[in-house]
Amino acid sequence: MPNPEEAEYFKVFDAALPGSGCTTKIITKKYRVFLVGVLAKYDPSFPQEHRMYFTNNHDENTWNGTEYEKYGDMLPCLAVFSFTWNGMPLIYSGQEIPNKGLTFFEKDSIEWNGKYQLLLIFIKPY
Repeated sequence: MPNPEEAEYFKVFDAALPGSGCTTKIITKKYRVFLVGVLAKYDPSFPQEHRMYFTNNHDENTWNGTEYEKYGDMLPCLAVFSFTWNGMPLIYSGQEIPNKGLTFFEKDSIEWNGKYQLLLIFIKPY
């Protein structure tokens, strides 16, 4: 698997997903300071436009549950963080229908509701 910590990585890939799996650790009480360590490691390692933060993606939704199931009351805080920290937020189609786990190999119809539209005002266009 390509390593985003190696200089050659960005010759092939446009973005990195730092701290894979770290969100779950951050919200558990025993890892409250884990976020500080992740940011201290990854912020200086990647150009600003190459860091990508997210609360969920299609793989996580399918195999590990929706972000609402995983993060509960912490989700709004994590969503705001992923949009306002230095980098690029990842929004995927399943976040528009948050109460539903998506199937991985089947087509899921999505009713777009614009839920994340408000957070997009924080994003600087490039």
